[in-house]
Amino acid sequence: MYCFLEVKNLRGQVLDLIPLETVLFPYEQSGLRVTHPHLRSLIRSSLWWNRPLGVAMIKEGDLYGAPPITFEVGTLIFIQNYHLYNRYYTLHIEGRRRFQIRRLVQEQPHLRVEVEYLDSGERPYFPGNYRKLYQILDRIMLKLELGKEKSQKKKLYLSPNHEDLLGTAGMLLSGFREKKQELLESPGEKLVSSLTEVFPHYFHLEEKE
Repeated sequence: MYCFLEVKNLRGQVLDLIPLETVLFPYEQSGLRVTHPHLRSLIRSSLWWNRPLGVAMIKEGDLYGAPPITFEVGTLIFIQNYHLYNRYYTLHIEGRRRFQIRRLVQEQPHLRVEVEYLDSGERPYFPGNYRKLYQILDRIMLKLELGKEKSQKKKLYLSPNHEDLLGTAGMLLSGFREKKQELLESPGEKLVSSLTEVFPHYFHLEEKE
């Protein structure tokens, strides 16, 4: 089952919002298991009414008490696949456009927010030196592969496609949530260049002569 939640306007869009304990980059893919009753209701209504759905990292609070406070910048998601099993949703999602929350529309039974999109188009393009980003990510993936035990080694493939590179960058930054959120909030024209500056430091890459 596939679902693309249509977005037409840059301003005044109302989204159902899923608070997460992580950050999702544009074109990053992730699995999401939804077990909380109010979030199951959110997913069900969003799919049924084809309402746009976004995610944002939790800033204060958690999923178990009062509605948490999230960071203001989050990501619109594309639901690639979903399954309902034993009343739990398992989603396979991909990030698309970034948004900034302008106001809270609803707290209960789940969060709804009015947002302004930071990127135009259903598949936004972020300018930058993708050749350099590819070279850096290729070195990181080789480093990760060499660090595995022989029995665990598996050839890692890095696609040169611009969207895939951004998705891979997001996946590799999963352990650095605060920095990843900071990058998500950066201007679109600086996102790729910021990534090329951040990765060598965080993954301890030596300068190549």
